[in-house]
Amino acid sequence: MVGGLWMTDPNIKSSIYLRNSVETDPVTVTPILHLSNGSKYTLAEVNVDPAGIAIIDINNGLSTLGISPAATLSGYVELQYLWGWDPFCATIRNVDTVHSLIFNYALRPTAPPPIMAHAVHPTPATPAQAVEGLWWKQESNVTGFVSVANLSGSPAQTVIQVTDDLGKPIAQHKVTVSSHGMKLVNLNELQTTAALRGGIRVTSTTTMDNLVVNGGLEDQAVGYSANMSFSSELVRSQPTETQTTVAELGLMTGAADAMMFLPGGTTFTPYSVLRNISSDPISLVPTLWWMEGGSPRSAQLPTVTLAPWRTQSLDMKSLLTASGLMSFNGSFNLVFNGQVKAGSLIMTSGSVDQTNSYVFEVVPRFVGESASKSLQYWSTGNGDDTMVTIWNPADEAQDFAYTFFFSGGHYTLPLHLEPRATRTFNVSGIIQSQVPDADGNIIPASVHEGGAKIAGSMAENQHILVAIDSGTYNVRKATCSNNCQECDGYTSAQLADNPFAIGVGGTHQQNLSLTYGSGTQYNFNGNASWSSSNTSMATVAAGLIRGVSVGSPMINAVVYNVPLQEGYICTGPNSCPTSTFAESSPGTVKPVISSILPDWGKAGTNNIPVTIKGSGFGTAASAQASGTGITINVSQPTQDGQINATFSIQTGTAQGAQGVTVTNTTVNTASAPQNFYVTTQGCPSSASTSLTDTLSLSSVFPNLLTGIGNVARVTVGPTSSNWNALPIEELISDGPSNTCGVDICLLGSEQASLFTIGSGYQPAVVEGGSVVDVGPLLVGTTDEFFDQYTIVSPQDFLGQKRLNSCAAACSQQYVNVCGQTIFSHNFTFTLTHSTMGASNTPVTLVTASE
Repeated sequence: MVGGLWMTDPNIKSSIYLRNSVETDPVTVTPILHLSNGSKYTLAEVNVDPAGIAIIDINNGLSTLGISPAATLSGYVELQYLWGWDPFCATIRNVDTVHSLIFNYALRPTAPPPIMAHAVHPTPATPAQAVEGLWWKQESNVTGFVSVANLSGSPAQTVIQVTDDLGKPIAQHKVTVSSHGMKLVNLNELQTTAALRGGIRVTSTTTMDNLVVNGGLEDQAVGYSANMSFSSELVRSQPTETQTTVAELGLMTGAADAMMFLPGGTTFTPYSVLRNISSDPISLVPTLWWMEGGSPRSAQLPTVTLAPWRTQSLDMKSLLTASGLMSFNGSFNLVFNGQVKAGSLIMTSGSVDQTNSYVFEVVPRFVGESASKSLQYWSTGNGDDTMVTIWNPADEAQDFAYTFFFSGGHYTLPLHLEPRATRTFNVSGIIQSQVPDADGNIIPASVHEGGAKIAGSMAENQHILVAIDSGTYNVRKATCSNNCQECDGYTSAQLADNPFAIGVGGTHQQNLSLTYGSGTQYNFNGNASWSSSNTSMATVAAGLIRGVSVGSPMINAVVYNVPLQEGYICTGPNSCPTSTFAESSPGTVKPVISSILPDWGKAGTNNIPVTIKGSGFGTAASAQASGTGITINVSQPTQDGQINATFSIQTGTAQGAQGVTVTNTTVNTASAPQNFYVTTQGCPSSASTSLTDTLSLSSVFPNLLTGIGNVARVTVGPTSSNWNALPIEELISDGPSNTCGVDICLLGSEQASLFTIGSGYQPAVVEGGSVVDVGPLLVGTTDEFFDQYTIVSPQDFLGQKRLNSCAAACSQQYVNVCGQTIFSHNFTFTLTHSTMGASNTPVTLVTASE
């Protein structure tokens, strides 16, 4: 990110304020100070906690570099970090406590956000022809300044033109801004001009996206300061007028609210200034909204028409009088509605006390549907307090969750707002109340700063309609800073399996997820529009892909008009953007082998007739074995669903499985492998079992309330031969007796399992969604494999059945690779009701016996 304006002198302290919008990870950032002459200084890197804030003292940073912290310097800031999107809301705060002045400036991306690569229709970033601004005079002694930073690699010849409220020139300043430098131009003409408001136009030989323009208004004698408003350097392409609603929240009139603890007798006067920077007139209908007796009240006011390139201050006293609020003490919202072209209107507003020292600026905010919104900063330390105003512009009541983030925790304040209702609170009051939230959290009294987010009560990505504004003020210093506000949204889209593979006739669930600015991922399978580049190869619905025929289809997923993360939108009246995310995944539909018969052969045997069945083989298929020693000859032509072949196995080929694949040579696509087994001495003919490894429920309690059993060591024979690497299939069915009332045998074991002779085994169960080891690793030996006899359940089985005990006999068979049954017997599960743990939780204990 880049931009802003920092200033230091003997009175001004400048700081970079950062908020990490990522709630899952910390982000490390390196700040770089660019001076007005093009020099740059790199400050120490800063690690910002998840959802955390960091305040970087620029004066102190200069001091560590051997530069006087009181030197009269200025420039802009660059932030460097490695992250997939812009994770920060970043501002520069310049405070002169001697003169009660404060200026706050936001940073923007160094380049178009990397998230744009994922968006089909991202917010266009077309460089404007000029940067337009707005100035006004609260009183006659106000002067101003404009800073222009040049991000390009060449000097920029730049013109700053100041006009009056009719668009007529007052003064013109020509400056050359060095590469990566900045010029600070004083607008002394504001003190002498008779005009009370007007415009500023900045043009340059470089493109406007290479300029960073900021400005301020001040009167040091009385402690008055305000930020100038400028149009965005990146103008959204929207040639037609659209219905637009802009809200100025929390404007104050009359006596100051007692909760602000301002000096006695402090009264406020609101202001609202608008400038039309288009060649067409703009008509706006203002409406005042205020709370009275706990209910919202409103008054619609006469239409305001702005001629092209005109600047106008609203007569707030007349508007309040017309609304019946001439003697009103409190805050209200001024809401404008009209048909407006995007980027054609600049607005500023706020409230000023009678001394012009307490200036509470309000950023006009676009009112529109969005996801969550984040606020950069709140503070209650060193005399600070933060005031928050939230307005529900909807026709129906809404429930929100306002979450305070701070070092070491968070606190969520539930908010219910009736239609058009406004809620205003001071953060200090929330902390002092010490009322726990729904999770039992509070904000400790020792905590004095953090960030915040407002979201729907159900989720951060819930669509809401809300307007919000906040400012941090200090009564002793007579300063107030409006806090940067972010539009939260999605940053990128991902398809889980990219590329994917699927068999003919098979299915595969593809998953589309969008990453939110907080770092959380959300599944969009049901919200996306899915398509296949070739439906004769594969079809897709809600991400479920079905293989139709062999080939290489492309699967596409598109999500339309979802909130886009653009945290750098810190000034209004810009809408929270939406965009369309699209992802594509190439894939392969492969032939499928359903069976190989026979699926074994003895080493040293030639021309074994083998039938391979499946689908997608084509008419000229080939077949291959994964290892050495097997030669496969395929009879041609082949059928799409069957291959007739001969297998020849060389003497000395290793015993065990080799993967056989079938290739559809028309599209050169191979199937997934299926095992063919090589034996050196035929097949084992006998087996015996021994239950020697008892498994106890205590090792996995408390997430399992029924369990578990035993592990059988199975030895195959005759033992004079080595049968390692050959498979044994297990078949389970109900036995001759069962007093448990359900098919315990089929619950306890797979109906068919495949074991590999000689393999080791780790006894384990699934507990609470995780695989948990329930015994030591059992090392395989020659002619031995392991079979786990277990029953597990998160429910207390016997407690539900109201039984003290029961037993079920199970029939078991082991079948060798030659298809011969080599062992058949019964084993028994016995279930006993018991208790476990300090609270004597009811459980069902399971044992296995032969």
